[in-house]
Amino acid sequence: MNKYVVIIFLAIFLNKILAQSDTVKINTGEKSAEAFFNEGVSMMQTKNYKDAINAFNSSIGLNANFDKPYYDRGLCYFEIAQYEPAILDFNNVIALNKDTQYVEKNKFIALAFFSRAEIYFIQAKKEQA
Repeated sequence: MNKYVVIIFLAIFLNKILAQSDTVKINTGEKSAEAFFNEGVSMMQTKNYKDAINAFNSSIGLNANFDKPYYDRGLCYFEIAQYEPAILDFNNVIALNKDTQYVEKNKFIALAFFSRAEIYFIQAKKEQA
């Protein structure tokens, strides 16, 4: 049991660090998907999860193929214990990157799989984790 607590703590810590450092430039109009994404990351850092979710929604609305807002929105949903939308977002990250061969993207996919498994573990769905 203690092993799982440590793993979950480390995963959440690493997820927050990675969420703070990722940016991608995608311009589509007056305000870019990147700008909304960066706003969402800033809001996550202050634990303003509901406003962060709205910023990530705007980012995704401008570019549905931009994977990072899905991942960070999933983390926000996780933090406010809305597990089903979090799982959907982690699934979107995995689906958007299923054909990638880039090492950095593969790490990102691994984090999405791990975050999804965390939720299944919390929900006592260990066979899905």
